[in-house]
Amino acid sequence: MLSVTCKIRLSAAGVHLFDRVSGMNVLFDEVPVPAEQFSRAPRYLSVALTNACELHCAYCYAPKHTAALVRERVLAWAVELDAAGCLGVGFGGGEPTAYRRFAQLCSDIARSTSMAVTFTTHGHRLTPELVESLGPLWHRWSAAREV
Repeated sequence: MLSVTCKIRLSAAGVHLFDRVSGMNVLFDEVPVPAEQFSRAPRYLSVALTNACELHCAYCYAPKHTAALVRERVLAWAVELDAAGCLGVGFGGGEPTAYRRFAQLCSDIARSTSMAVTFTTHGHRLTPELVESLGPLWHRWSAAREV
């Protein structure tokens, strides 16, 4: 059964069904889509919220000066991208969990859009408090999967 989180994206590749709750991705590549109906946004967006990171990995390409995007701007981008057909946003960096009010931003995007929200972390900042603050997102996801 498809949940209300299911989203349809049209592109040159065909019709893409995506459900952020279950993780289901289905591409109907045999369905032709007229160019004027193509989604205007990328399928997935990767965003470096901040360059901040306490590690100094030799292979890391991120600049090590402290910089961060404005939270309200990131949320506005997410809403706009969602409306234009983007299926998800992934946060990287630097270290995304070093971003001020990171869990709140993830929650706001999940609540304001139908996009998936993911992040890549080195894990050193995953304190019980941060995991707990991300918990409501996990609990909504896991509860919806049981339907």
